[in-house]
Amino acid sequence: PTRGQIDGEMASAILRGRHGTSVTVKLARRTEQIPGVPGRPASRGQAPEVKWRQVKLVRDDILLSPVYSELLTSPAEVKGREQLVTRTGYIKLTAFNQRAAAEVAKAIEDLRDQGADRFILDLRDNPGGLVNEGLDIASLWLQPNDVLLHTINNHTMNTVKLPETATPLDGDDPLVVVVNKRTASASEILAGALKDNKRARLIGAE
Repeated sequence: PTRGQIDGEMASAILRGRHGTSVTVKLARRTEQIPGVPGRPASRGQAPEVKWRQVKLVRDDILLSPVYSELLTSPAEVKGREQLVTRTGYIKLTAFNQRAAAEVAKAIEDLRDQGADRFILDLRDNPGGLVNEGLDIASLWLQPNDVLLHTINNHTMNTVKLPETATPLDGDDPLVVVVNKRTASASEILAGALKDNKRARLIGAE
């Protein structure tokens, strides 16, 4: 940034702070109608007037959901005189944070309540995160004793399986997992577990 200016990272660092504390920001407005849009100059060659306003903001905890979900509907084949409609639950998972598994479970339940009978799990551009959250998400679709992953420690291979008491949230509906070259870490483990247990079909660039 030039002298007297700050970039986005610097502004973010200044704005962040402890819960309950406050920060005052100064906003520049060039028109009363649309913030940030230059107003028409009073005369040719004259710069738009800038009006300043100070706003006091109270810092708070913001919980970001890594999940976006949507019900996709489309007409299918015609059976007799009735045209069937497919209802696909689309779930986009952007990261594996502490809320990932709970948010995916909620999305599955909400979409099933809307009539979804098949699902798409979109892991494109997901860099990973907490591996345990990925395993918890896999357990939503897998069966007891299904293998989650293999680990090697001191030349010894260990197998991690779902416990016999595990109960899948959705063990039957068709599932497609979408990946690309930027699907990494916990995303790869999740996609691999679903594919290796023949629970999901993978599409996209690996």
